[in-house]
Amino acid sequence: MLLFRNSLINFFTSKKYYTSYYKRVINKYKYPESYLKLYHALHTVPEELETSVLIAFSETISFGASLNSIKSKLKGSYRVVKELNDVYVLFTELKTVGYKFIIELHFYKQKLVHFKYVFRNHTNKNELKYMLMKKYFNEEKIFFEVKDTCIKDVDGNYIFILDEVNLSINYMTYDYGFYNHIIEMKTQKEKQKTLKYNNAMDELYNRL
Repeated sequence: MLLFRNSLINFFTSKKYYTSYYKRVINKYKYPESYLKLYHALHTVPEELETSVLIAFSETISFGASLNSIKSKLKGSYRVVKELNDVYVLFTELKTVGYKFIIELHFYKQKLVHFKYVFRNHTNKNELKYMLMKKYFNEEKIFFEVKDTCIKDVDGNYIFILDEVNLSINYMTYDYGFYNHIIEMKTQKEKQKTLKYNNAMDELYNRL
């Protein structure tokens, strides 16, 4: 009876991950371009700040942590989807000290390779930037331009902010083969597109 009750509670609390917003986000991750856009944004920032603080999801969860180990540590409801080869995305939400935000954790071959915090309709962006500076540089009032700066730790992990429709704080790594994987997927996609075009042109040529 208790198991049924817990399953029922989890079902209703998980329904929030099936809204039109999540449908749009999940659809975006069907394509490698969505990830390449993030890496491209990281490559194009003109200023890189180095920190001695290790960039990680938490004190006990770092890049490379397994999907199952993270699921066992999460509190509350979540949803896991698979859209690309060997890539899973876990969605969960958190509310704390007046902030409500969405957490995305991205796994390649069951290992954490990217995560982000998405703040929807949040206006106090400077406060979030000051929190980052306090945590990674022990400074509260150093201002930096959102679109012009990224933070890098000694292991080559990165943080950068995208200020688009929603404000997102992105945490990324080049380890565990994920970047090479999406580059290869993009290359294969372009080859298939070219092959399809050439076949269509050959068919047209033969019909003329």
